[in-house]
Amino acid sequence: MHHRLRSSYQRLTIHVQRSDTRFSVSKTAMANKTTRNVLTVWLKNKLSGMAGHKVLVVTYKGYAKELWDALSEFHDRLIPLQADDNSGPKESLPYFGGMNGSNRYNEADCVICAGLGRFDSEEYFNRALAFDDCQHDEISELAFECLSELAASRTFQGKPTHASKLLKWLEDWDGSPILIAEVQGQLGMKPGQWKEARKNAAVKEAFKHIETEGSGKNCKIKRSENVA
Repeated sequence: MHHRLRSSYQRLTIHVQRSDTRFSVSKTAMANKTTRNVLTVWLKNKLSGMAGHKVLVVTYKGYAKELWDALSEFHDRLIPLQADDNSGPKESLPYFGGMNGSNRYNEADCVICAGLGRFDSEEYFNRALAFDDCQHDEISELAFECLSELAASRTFQGKPTHASKLLKWLEDWDGSPILIAEVQGQLGMKPGQWKEARKNAAVKEAFKHIETEGSGKNCKIKRSENVA
């Protein structure tokens, strides 16, 4: 008498990055270069902690080569697109509708869908929940690096926003004490513009690792000593 073994998904964990008006990987949104830049930052953030894994990142055909090139430092863990004629790998990420028959994809122990295939995100999520013994979680916030990339790309009337200029300055800053007034002078910001820039989500996140000392014209900022 044969007993059919029930498939188990207990080792499967599904992580869902919720999109919003700031960042989406729909095909329409991906036509925007800024969106692809943010996605690249998001992928690098994830892949940096996945040494020793084999990761299958699947995206849209039109951007598969571009993203593969942008992720060059992670080629050791990424599974490239396999040629249809079994002639070997191509210098591209696999893409929706172009993954026919290669056993190489079975090596993956992690799959990242950088876009939507046939269905919208809710449909994929609902189907995943049908695997009632798998683990899943939803991530509603974007990593600081992604928020920073979004803010850094913002312009107003063709010029960088105050938040964008401040974030770029912070990236190059060595963390040593400096008068806020001096930073404002370097960036051409008035005190009111500085306050406006500080309201940006990415700037707020960056300042969690920055201390202030003094007051008024003598107020300085410095990198927190307990942050690497």
